[in-house]
Amino acid sequence: MRVRQKPLKLKGIHRVKKRQADGSIKIHLYHRATGLPLDEQNLAQTYAAAEKSMKTRGEATLATLIRKFDGSSYFDGLSETSRREYVWKLRRIEKRWGTCPASTFDDADDAQAFRRDALAWQDELAKTSRRSADNLMAALARVLSYCKEQGVIKFNPLDTFKRLYKSDRSDKTWTDPMQQEFIRTARAPMVTAMYLVRNTGMRASDIRKFPWTRYNGEQIQISIKQDQQTRLDSSHPRDLRSPRQPTPRWRAGDAHHHRQSLQQALFQRMVARGRR
Repeated sequence: MRVRQKPLKLKGIHRVKKRQADGSIKIHLYHRATGLPLDEQNLAQTYAAAEKSMKTRGEATLATLIRKFDGSSYFDGLSETSRREYVWKLRRIEKRWGTCPASTFDDADDAQAFRRDALAWQDELAKTSRRSADNLMAALARVLSYCKEQGVIKFNPLDTFKRLYKSDRSDKTWTDPMQQEFIRTARAPMVTAMYLVRNTGMRASDIRKFPWTRYNGEQIQISIKQDQQTRLDSSHPRDLRSPRQPTPRWRAGDAHHHRQSLQQALFQRMVARGRR
């Protein structure tokens, strides 16, 4: 009797899509922690080699704590965007602090000394970008807080820190008259996007990827958190009634116009629902 082998499941693999000269898409595999390329044909062997090199250089150091964090179920439960953002942050942190002994965070005096050094690092980074400096410090603090929660270390010296970047977005906020003027004059697909942004608070990138399957003709389903969902009633008369009647356009094989057609069709159905 032939036993069917189970598919190989490995954590910490970063997949990068690259378009080839012939227009096809090829997926390259990299070891997330070390950045080493992985051979898809010999995935188990190259993955084991990358893990071995990582353990050799990062045993009982801050790099070990980073591995525990990015290999955790908590990290896997983050959104794809959050995980992707963590990749470059953790690499920068490991490059600067990877050799710091993990025992540093088991001694109160050593942990306090690390805090002073980390805050000085933040100030140095802030000379180039305050926002980037804050993001890196937040990522480092999260690694340490996670490891403390898991009982791996005793002290988290970055449980609090002052952010250096301050944003004033008052000049970028659209007033209600500005929104109404946009809705009155913009193209139908952009009006649809405005309704979604205004009523859901979704990011522009999320709006562009918003799937047709999330709209059932009456409600739009959006995810607020990984474990929560909410439904937005799409028939609110104040927002969805409009005299504009968009005419869908279509170009076969054109992804941009495919998205535009779906947006226009969604807008038409939402308007029709609002007039009932």
